[in-house]
Amino acid sequence: MIYDKTEFSPSRRKEKSILNNSYGFVHQTITDGVVPMNTNVLEIVVYPKAELSKNGMAKIAYLPQDAQGWVLNKTKKMKGEERENGMFLAMQEMQINGSWDGSLPVTISIEQFYSNKPYDQDGLMTSCAPYIDGFVDAGVMSDDNPNTLKSYTAKFTKVKTRAENKTVITVSQVT
Repeated sequence: MIYDKTEFSPSRRKEKSILNNSYGFVHQTITDGVVPMNTNVLEIVVYPKAELSKNGMAKIAYLPQDAQGWVLNKTKKMKGEERENGMFLAMQEMQINGSWDGSLPVTISIEQFYSNKPYDQDGLMTSCAPYIDGFVDAGVMSDDNPNTLKSYTAKFTKVKTRAENKTVITVSQVT
């Protein structure tokens, strides 16, 4: 079950997505001004699971042989859920922003806001990969190959409290 609670208008907005255990999430958009939105940029707030980072996946190799299959099945299920969440969030953001041409090349920037210890760069990109696949499913881009995805970067910002922890994926069309 996915709960959807969205308020929007053609203005600049603050966005907050709250993961609601494994059943879905609440996606809230709150307006806070009258600055016109950029229809060539999608900003999507996500909370990637640590188990999907490269270090989280590497821990599977150290499990007893009989437990590895169970963990791999669980990880596959998590990836599918995150892909579906990414698709839903992207579709919702495209609806809010208006026209979006999924055939244009894009750049993706991932920014992790962390209070304690950040993921390493390739771990962050690995844990966000299911969301990117969901963006392809939603029509944000035609594929995630180098012909369509022109730039893929990660950056990190230190915040004061755990409540501020989040990851923002910004997709910009290259025109």
